[in-house]
Amino acid sequence: MEIISLNNKYSKAIAELHKDCLPNDFLTLLGEDFLIKYYNCIFDQNNSLILGRFSENNLVGVIAFCSTEWSIFQFAKSNVLFFFKKCLIAAKNLKFTVYIIEVLVLFLINKPHANFELQYIFVDRNYRQKNIGADLINYGIAEINRRQHKSFDIIVKTLKSTKENIYFYQKNGFNIVKIFCGRVWLKYNT
Repeated sequence: MEIISLNNKYSKAIAELHKDCLPNDFLTLLGEDFLIKYYNCIFDQNNSLILGRFSENNLVGVIAFCSTEWSIFQFAKSNVLFFFKKCLIAAKNLKFTVYIIEVLVLFLINKPHANFELQYIFVDRNYRQKNIGADLINYGIAEINRRQHKSFDIIVKTLKSTKENIYFYQKNGFNIVKIFCGRVWLKYNT
């Protein structure tokens, strides 16, 4: 199984794996066309990196890093009509509405400083517990280090209730730096 740097020709495959791995995720609720557009937007950003792990030509794992200056709000601003339409459709879902409120609150607070944010990491259910997630993190950090030639920090946020996620990130070199509003921020320092 190999890890490669992905580009926008993989956006559909990434979106499909995202939907399968994260069926209740905020972006999944907005639909596959939204996910494709979202990942294409990340590919267009400076200092972004999306890596994929393949097995027999099938994408089985993805990790997406981007600059902390980029956010879903910048994506929404540049795709305002598309984003607004999708949000109106999804707003019928109470879970989505609560999530939007949480995101707005989190966006308004001062998040910990870092150069990069680990936006997403997900692995096909049939390939979990095989160190693919750890391999993606290690490969991603090495690739960012190769590109940066200076020290950098990576931040990731997860739900406080997902103890297995917190443990996974800690096991892979991240340390808790902030807990707020049911979310945990973890930071990787080089």
